Amino acid sequence: ELVPKTQTPENWELGYTLPVPFLQLFQEQNGDWQIDTARVHQLARTVRDSERPVVVYLFATHFASHAPLEQALAADPRNLAQTRDGEPVYYWNIADREAPVNLLRRQAAVAMVNALCALEPHHHSKIRAVTLLGEVHHYFPDFEQGMGFGSPYRVTDYSPASRAGFRDFLRTRFNTLEALNQAVGGHYAAWDAIDPPSKD
Repeated sequence: ELVPKTQTPENWELGYTLPVPFLQLFQEQNGDWQIDTARVHQLARTVRDSERPVVVYLFATHFASHAPLEQALAADPRNLAQTRDGEPVYYWNIADREAPVNLLRRQAAVAMVNALCALEPHHHSKIRAVTLLGEVHHYFPDFEQGMGFGSPYRVTDYSPASRAGFRDFLRTRFNTLEALNQAVGGHYAAWDAIDPPSKD
């Protein structure tokens, strides 16, 4: 349905989304992965050189970016999530903050934010938002089949770091095993005996 011109909002702005694929911001140097400063500054120059408002979209896990670093990271099991049956899930583990993929994601985020902050102050006002939308998208039901609510839901992370995080949450929430057992009608004798729910 066409909206009469007199009803069209006059304060709409035409802007753009600037995708910042973190894992593309690295290059290999002598067997080590270093920030590609030229690529980071190229992205920052996009904000500088356009007068339009921008949403800066930071991502590493939403979809593959075909970065060479992705193949190297996928070879290390610490970087991968796991199904409840222990099968690796690609994309990345977000539960283990010290996993190499997460250390590199933080390094890329710092490099990109620093490059944007280094722009002249009047360019900062063009940045209307910074989003991480999609960073846990791969935990959505049936992601591997094209996204949706089909079953079985087999993507939630059951890696060791994720299991430990679940136990830590319960310790904080209930303080004692006795309180937990009373709340859930359980008979747990030790925190390590508790696994995250994994039934369909």
